[in-house]
Amino acid sequence: MKGFSRFGPACLGLALVLHPVSGADAGTSEEAAALDRINQTWQNARCRNRIAVEIKKGTDRDGWSESPWMCEHGSGTENVEYFCFRLKVTNRQAVLPLMDGKTLRAGARFVVDGWEAEKLKGLKGVTLSLHFVDVHAQAQFTFNRRGSFNKVGTVERLMNIERYMRFEAFEVQPPNERIEEVNVPVATAPPVPRATAIPITVRPELRMMAASVEPARVVAGETVRLIAIYAVEGLPSGAIVTVNEWRTIRQGQRTLTTTDASVQQGPGIHQSSQPLQVPATLTPGVYELLVTIELQGSVKEATAVFEVLGREP
Repeated sequence: MKGFSRFGPACLGLALVLHPVSGADAGTSEEAAALDRINQTWQNARCRNRIAVEIKKGTDRDGWSESPWMCEHGSGTENVEYFCFRLKVTNRQAVLPLMDGKTLRAGARFVVDGWEAEKLKGLKGVTLSLHFVDVHAQAQFTFNRRGSFNKVGTVERLMNIERYMRFEAFEVQPPNERIEEVNVPVATAPPVPRATAIPITVRPELRMMAASVEPARVVAGETVRLIAIYAVEGLPSGAIVTVNEWRTIRQGQRTLTTTDASVQQGPGIHQSSQPLQVPATLTPGVYELLVTIELQGSVKEATAVFEVLGREP
């Protein structure tokens, strides 16, 4: 499978059975909020796999047949660049009509049960659970940080994994729509909530989590989404503040364009998106997105790269 590599004992091991998140983990609100946000998109959604995956013969002690571990280069800062994942299925015999030899073909239809974590702290045992539409079998994807057994580690890496699964590994559509009939619209900004006065003694904190360009490869003349993910902390429930956002596209030392926006945000993790049409005449190559977020004098930045492809003659 192009773009993947397989690893030896450092990435091998049996996946743990998931359990509901315990009360002891309730304090890890950032991880819980990230999973909730992911499930708003994924839970009960219909999807098809874009990638073909080998599923080995035989089963583990719980009756699952597994793929080898596969590793990908995610987007973001260097320490979250690598992650690994593995597919498991129940009832491999029932899945054979969807396979070529040992390989599950691209295009198999699933319904998503949801994303879970065995433990929120350190995001241990992160699993994407699905079930097949056309055969009686279940599927699970398990994830970890490269070289770390059963542990994703950070919310930033989890968001990189989710983006990869949503835009590269799967074609995901909302629960009540047929894949054949859906044209995914460019995301629009959420409605602005009514402001609540903030006491002078409250000073909110800003934490930058990730920036990305989706899709990461685009043909000149098409549209991309410039995405920023950040957290506003230290606000009382119901309060909102003004957050200023700038998105700059550059190549080397040359700045091509800058967009700006002011949005009202409450406490929690926020994903902000702006569409950008890539000029049809833009020279093919690798470009950089610089996202700058400002909240009451606190400024945070994150970068992401994307590739512009030439138009076919």
